[in-house]
Amino acid sequence: LAVSAAGLAVLRRLQAGGLAAGADPVEPAAAREAREALDRLLGHTLGHRLQARRFLDEVGHLLGEG
Repeated sequence: LAVSAAGLAVLRRLQAGGLAAGADPVEPAAAREAREALDRLLGHTLGHRLQARRFLDEVGHLLGEG
C-alpha cells in the first residue's frame, strides 16, 4: 500500500496523539488514506478483516470524518 506524504503525516500525528480538538485540521483525502492504511494493517496483523470497526470509527471522528 502506497501512502502519500500527507497520509503518513496523519499517521504520525495519530501515533503521537496529536489529533485532539483544536489541532491543525487534517485534509479529508489524507484522513481517508490514513484510515485505509490502519484498516489494512490491523487486518493483516489479525489475519482477517475486522468485524468491529469501533477503533477506526473513533479515529475517523478525530480526523473529522462524519
